[in-house]
Amino acid sequence: MKKILILSLLLIALVFPKQLYAASVSEVEVTPAVDDTAQQEYQNHIDKLEAFLIHKKSPFALYAKELVDSADKYGLPDYRLIAAISGVESNFGRFIPPDSYNAVGWVNGTYQFKSWPDMFDKVAQTLKESYYDRGLDTVEKIAPVYAPPSTTWAGHVQFFIKDIEDFQMDSSGDQPEFTL
Repeated sequence: MKKILILSLLLIALVFPKQLYAASVSEVEVTPAVDDTAQQEYQNHIDKLEAFLIHKKSPFALYAKELVDSADKYGLPDYRLIAAISGVESNFGRFIPPDSYNAVGWVNGTYQFKSWPDMFDKVAQTLKESYYDRGLDTVEKIAPVYAPPSTTWAGHVQFFIKDIEDFQMDSSGDQPEFTL
C-alpha cells in the first residue's frame, strides 16, 4: 500500500509540478526578517572591538564576539565597558597572573577564571546585578565600589571607552594580523 501511495504522489508531482509548487508557496507564511540595522550594529561592535583589541595585542582579541554577547546577555548599556576596564587593570589582558584569565582586576587580581568567555560572562553578570541594578549606572558611580580608593580609575575607563569608540578600522576591511 505504501508503494502505491508513494508512486501516486510521484506521478502527481511529475504531471502537475507547477500547481504543487504554487500551492506550497502560497501557503507559506512570510515572517519578517531579523532587523537588519540591529544585526549590522551588532556585527560592527564585534568587528570594531576585535580590531581594536588586536591593535592593542590583547590575548582575548579573538573573543570579541563572546565579550559583546556577554554584555548583551546581561543588558549592559555599553559593550565596551569590560574591555575598557581590562585596559585599566591589565593593559587589555597582557599583564595578568598566569592562567587566571583575569584581565579586569577581579578580587584585586587574585580571582581565577576558567577562560576568557567565563570572565566576560561573570563580570557582565556582576556588573549588571551588583552595580547597574543597584543604581550604580555610570562609570563614575561604579568606580568607588569597583576600584577603591582610586580617584583616577573612572577617568581611565572612560578614556578607553572613548579610545574604542574613536578607533578607525582599516578601510580595506582587512583585519590587522594577530600576533603577540
